[in-house]
Amino acid sequence: MPSIHGEDAVLRVLDKESMSEKFQKLTLDVVGFGEDDLRRFRRYIKEPYGMVLVTGPTGSGKTTTLYAAINELRLTKTRSSRSKTRWNTSCAASRKFRSMKRKA
Repeated sequence: MPSIHGEDAVLRVLDKESMSEKFQKLTLDVVGFGEDDLRRFRRYIKEPYGMVLVTGPTGSGKTTTLYAAINELRLTKTRSSRSKTRWNTSCAASRKFRSMKRKA
């Protein structure tokens, strides 16, 4: 994409499945956002639609920020599925208990 300085835009599509080890445990807490910006950024990346555009000069942390965001989403999804599993197990146990109670 041409600009007044002759630069172009680079589009990087990140594959969350093939993250290198150095990015595996990265979180947004260490990226350097202010408290309000961090809260907003977390809200934006969890939206079910839309796009987050990360811009800046070379070496400013764009890729690091994106990998940290992917990790946060992955961890949130993992926690969410664990709690759903616990909830489903709990509900199933509760239904079984009520069923046993009625038979008695």
